[in-house]
Amino acid sequence: MLLLERGGVDVNSKDCFGTTPLSENGNEVLVKLLLDQGDVDVNSKDLSGRPPLSFAASRGNVVVVRLLLERGDVDVNSQDLSCRTPLSFAAEEGNEVVVKLLLNRDNIDVHLEDWHGMTPLSFATDKGNEPVVRLLLERGNVDVNLKDWEGRTPLSLMG
Repeated sequence: MLLLERGGVDVNSKDCFGTTPLSENGNEVLVKLLLDQGDVDVNSKDLSGRPPLSFAASRGNVVVVRLLLERGDVDVNSQDLSCRTPLSFAAEEGNEVVVKLLLNRDNIDVHLEDWHGMTPLSFATDKGNEPVVRLLLERGNVDVNLKDWEGRTPLSLMG
């Protein structure tokens, strides 16, 4: 915190993995301070293509997800190198509150597939995350018959 008060600190500096101070940070106070910096890149991707929102969504860090979504410039549909989105990570992990927050965005694309053809609904059914499946289905525009690269639908993934 003192470093940010000093000024002149590069808040977008990347380490050897391409992560920035915002990337994998779960410290809500520090995230808020970083977001208050005018030049922080909320969509900066690490070497695997993951932005801060994907990290927070996969960990179920509701406060950090909320803080990131308050920014008008965060890309809710950002895909990493395996084409995973923040929604697919949250759906797979069963993070209901995070899924709700993401689904409340008008521009969220519930049909984005990873490189295996898995959608957020596929991830949720594969992991047996019934509450998340329910949230996705309540959205109304979710195609329940999209097939992955092996021809499996979300229904066939239910275990």
